[in-house]
This record gives sequence, C-alpha cells and structure tokens, in this order.
Amino acid sequence: MKHIKDLFFGYLFGIANIIPGVSGGTFALIFGFYERLLNIINSLNSELIKESFEKLKALLLQREWNEFSDFLDKKDLWFGVKLGVGAIFAIGSLSALMKYLLQVQFSITYAFFFGLIFTSVIVPFKKIKNKKSLTSIAFLVGVALTIGVSASVNPIDKIAQKSVIYKTKFESQDLIQEKSLAFVGKYSTEEYLIVFVAAMLAVSAMVLPGVSGSLVLIMLGQYFTVITAIANLKSMVLDEFVLLSIFATGMLIGMLLISRAVAWALESFHDTTMYLLTGLITGSFYALWPFKEKVVLAIYEKTSTGIKFNPNKEIYSNVNLWPDASFESLWVVLAMGAGIATMHYLGKLEPSA
Repeated sequence: MKHIKDLFFGYLFGIANIIPGVSGGTFALIFGFYERLLNIINSLNSELIKESFEKLKALLLQREWNEFSDFLDKKDLWFGVKLGVGAIFAIGSLSALMKYLLQVQFSITYAFFFGLIFTSVIVPFKKIKNKKSLTSIAFLVGVALTIGVSASVNPIDKIAQKSVIYKTKFESQDLIQEKSLAFVGKYSTEEYLIVFVAAMLAVSAMVLPGVSGSLVLIMLGQYFTVITAIANLKSMVLDEFVLLSIFATGMLIGMLLISRAVAWALESFHDTTMYLLTGLITGSFYALWPFKEKVVLAIYEKTSTGIKFNPNKEIYSNVNLWPDASFESLWVVLAMGAGIATMHYLGKLEPSA
C-alpha cells in the first residue's frame, strides 16, 4: 500500500504542475515530503549518477535485485522514483483534459483548485518556530511576489499575440502538415531556446510552494505551447518530442540550481523562509480566484484541423471580479467546497517513510 500511496502523491504532484496558479511545491509541503524532496534533488551529483548506473548494470547482467533495491532505499531514491512515475503519468494523461477544462469550464476548474489550496496556508505557518519575530515581514514579501507575477500575466495579450502569428501563417497558406515520425519544421531554433529558458524558470514550482510553474509559463507565453505539445504526442511528430526533451533538460538544470539555494535558505534562515513560503501560498489565492473578467475576441487559432478564424472566442483575463447571484456562481461555490473537502481528506494522508 505504501507504494500505491507514494505513486498517488506523485500523481497529485504532477497534476499541480500543469495547473496555472497551483504549485507542486505547495502540494509537497502540505503532504509532508517537501524537505525530503529537496534532499533527494540535492543529493543528485555525478558520483551518485555513476553509482546508480553501476547498480543498474549489475541488476541487468547479474540479476542483483536486492542489492539494487537496498541502494535505492539507502539513498531514498525509491521515493523519488515513485513520485516521478506518478507525476509523469499525471502530466501525460491529463494535459489534454486540463486544456479542455480551462477552455470550457474555466471558473469551476479554478474554483476547485482554489479550494484545494485554501486550507494549505497553515502548513508552512505551523513550521515557524518564532512567530513574533521581525522575519514575519517575509510573509508580506511572499504575498507581493505572487500577486505581482499573477497581475502581470494577461492571457488576453498572449492570445492576441499568438493570433497575429497564426493570421500571418493562414494568409500565406504556410500551414503545417503533420506527419508521423518526421520533422515538419513546427518550431524554430528561437522557440526551442525560449522553451529551454522558460523551463528553467518554471521549475521553481517544484521547489517554491506558492509559485506556479504553469503561471510562469503563461507569463512567458509558453504554457499552451508546452501543454499542447504533450497533448499532441499521440501524433508521433518528432518536433513535439524534441521540444519536450529540451523543456525537460531545462527543468532538470533549473531544478538542480534552485533546490540547492532553497535548501541553504531553509537551513540558514528557517523561519524567514517559512514566512516567505506562507506568503507565496497566500498570494496564490489571487491567481486562483475563479471569478474573472471574460472578454470576447476575434482571433486566429490553431485547431486539430489547422489554423482557423474564430470571431467569438471567449477568453478569461487576469482581472478578478466579485461573484454575482447567478446559477453559474452556485456551481463555482460548490466546486470550491469540493476542493476544500478533498484537501481535508488528502491532508490526513502521509507519504511512506
């Protein structure tokens, strides 16, 4: 059962990393494996990687399963592997669904995740040892940082910019014909470079609770590029595999750099760091507020059948509104309550030791 539970935590961790405004680090902190995850990441170095390959080679050639298993347990790598498998499965299986929900049921989807995060702010706060110190100022800094990033992200601007690009391709009839197991020139060298840098920045979501990697990707204009590439893997176009490989490489490099900085901060300035993390989570309520301004635009967009003109595209902005007394608002409130109830249940679970 402990293996299933850890895979489940990994699955939730993966879900959190594809939702704009939700941080995988927040989920890790809530479920009690945040610092454990940091330790696993920080233990990765050339010596450990070399030793891992040697143990794996012995397993394949000499069937030394017990030695391999003991090695993984000693380094706590089994837990990391199970988290990784669960997360990858979640991202691969839910990317298309998440794209659909954010387009068709935006408010209800955001409300559910608002509820998930609502009770989580107390988790890092409980870890603060001296709650009367001046380090509490870090809380306000964390709130300001998350709200600042969220307020600066306007999905309407990003979609409008993308529409201009699609319009140019549409008018020049430069439509991409996707073929399986072939390069079709879908992305430029510049786009590959941008997604690499975006991945390095977005991976902070795995390390900093309250900082959403998906939100960072939206800010950089790469969220729908990445999530669409994941959803389109079934087309077997090599361009998608190359883009996601470059994205994964950027995440790995960024994760190794950022995790060490956070681990140092926790060790040297524990209370200040926890206040900052509490502020980052609190600020994410602004980003996840489900009642947002909706705008109708006439845009060009990429569909499964090519680039088409949509004269009535409904897009949610980053401007928060007060709820009205409509029937839709009732469903949003119910979804928020479902999120709170789900997190209350999940908060009672603990990862295996």
